[in-house]
Amino acid sequence: MKKIKLTESQLTEIISKVMSEQYSGGIITEGDVPCDIWCKRKSAQRGSRGDVVKMIQHLLAKGCGDYGPYNQDNMGGGMNEGCVENWTNCDGKYEKETKKAVEEFQEHVNKYMKSGLSVDGKVGYNTLSALCSVCYGSASNRESAEYILCKKQCQCTEDQDIDGIQDVIDNIEGDPDLDDWYGEGDGDYWNNCDRIKACLYYTSRKQGENWYHFLNCMKGKFSDWT
Repeated sequence: MKKIKLTESQLTEIISKVMSEQYSGGIITEGDVPCDIWCKRKSAQRGSRGDVVKMIQHLLAKGCGDYGPYNQDNMGGGMNEGCVENWTNCDGKYEKETKKAVEEFQEHVNKYMKSGLSVDGKVGYNTLSALCSVCYGSASNRESAEYILCKKQCQCTEDQDIDGIQDVIDNIEGDPDLDDWYGEGDGDYWNNCDRIKACLYYTSRKQGENWYHFLNCMKGKFSDWT
């Protein structure tokens, strides 16, 4: 079998493409979680997909208190019948009708709450904060969109301790030297196939940005954020 030598940057690019189509310029996609917005890593905008979009569409479609509904004819952009009743029925496709609903919401809260939001049709930290400020009080249970989207229980900073390290070392052949897992070092860890496989396993058990967790695992940085 012919051996091909790769530089660290080439290996990084290859693994990035294989592991995560989610990490696409800060846009919420399938598999992302609300913490990706709360931690200011991503925003929901045109082209976004997934459960986070469904929850946003649901809140826009049904309205909260004196606010909304928005783009009512198109279910807040969620399009599907039943989107008003349950967030899982929304289509989760952030296209022009969802953008329109978000713009209507932004204009409304700017007028009545003096929020100063940019009317850009994107749901980043500030717009989500405004949406949740009028919706979270109506959260009925832990499965509701208001609760899941707005509870804001996120760990947004890198944790430098070794929480989660056992998940990694359990999947490394032999007896790893844990000292090798701390700090970025000189990059030699990219040549360790066992380490790569172990970090792929570790990352598969995380939610949100897979590439973020994979890189930190390779560098020996572990977080309990899920």
